[in-house]
Amino acid sequence: MSKIRRKTSPYPTADSCISIEALLVPGSSAEQDLDDGLNISALGMDENESFTVKFNITVDEELLGSALPARERDAIAEHVRVGIVETGTRPRVREFHSATGSFESSFSVTRVYSFSKYFGSVKVIPVVMRSSDGVEVGHARHEGALLAEGQTAGIHFDSPPPRAGNYLDIKYKSFSQEGMLKPYKHLMYYVDTAGEEARIFVNEDIDGLKFSLTGRPSESGNARRVRDAVFATITAHAWSQLFSRAVELLRRYYEFSGAEPGDGSAMTEGALPQWARDVIEVWAGEFSDSSLLADRVSSFEVELDEKPDEVTRRVEAAIQEMSEVVGAFEGLRPLGKRKST
Repeated sequence: MSKIRRKTSPYPTADSCISIEALLVPGSSAEQDLDDGLNISALGMDENESFTVKFNITVDEELLGSALPARERDAIAEHVRVGIVETGTRPRVREFHSATGSFESSFSVTRVYSFSKYFGSVKVIPVVMRSSDGVEVGHARHEGALLAEGQTAGIHFDSPPPRAGNYLDIKYKSFSQEGMLKPYKHLMYYVDTAGEEARIFVNEDIDGLKFSLTGRPSESGNARRVRDAVFATITAHAWSQLFSRAVELLRRYYEFSGAEPGDGSAMTEGALPQWARDVIEVWAGEFSDSSLLADRVSSFEVELDEKPDEVTRRVEAAIQEMSEVVGAFEGLRPLGKRKST
């Protein structure tokens, strides 16, 4: 899938540089999802059973370099660490596990899972983080800063697999100077869907906007909350636009092709732009518990054809929840009035 960025970052990242493969070690009744190499199902396993999974992580060192200052690119291994972030849905366990290996070959992490610790599902995200503080403005400067994260793998105990997830490609541009963006120079951002991959352009001409989004505010201050709130708002609005445009393209496809909603033909190469297929895949999980992507997409297309307004309402609500818009505003303090002297 293309790199549609869901979450945004106040400094350069290189999410396209990292990928993960989940391999079930033989010896248990857990099952490997052979379709994507990312999901393992433990549904129906005995509660006393455990199983082992080996995660193979590949990192493109050259692509990763784009997220680091030029002075650090000749010795990347000295400034980063590779591993997985593991998040359990119930309880909310979030742990980082370092990987062994090298950029020349690959990295790996081996984990043992059992029902005694995890419920629901476990999300496993391959990541690259800074291993030490940096000093260059405009790049991640604190130890532990996330430089790259890849597509999520999943271990599923007693709930359906999570939605597919990728990212929105966000770039800062001067709308007044960029030819295609000049008509939108009064806007905060613009969503471009003209090509195979969707892009979000943020208008750096707006006074203070880029600084607010890319500066390094204190972790507990109002500035950080403003940054998070603006990012969350942009993300939610962009996903809403992408969903609306993808639905319109899907409707046109079925109108002019003569195909039937749910037959899967719209998701074949060339039927829709890649970004539109990605968006449909992401939100199809709202309408089916099936572990098979084709079944989830088919259910979504049928629901959209029969109940378009209900589908739109459900997805719009899910987008706000995913973007954490409400939570991003929590803790903002009103500016107090200055005391007269």
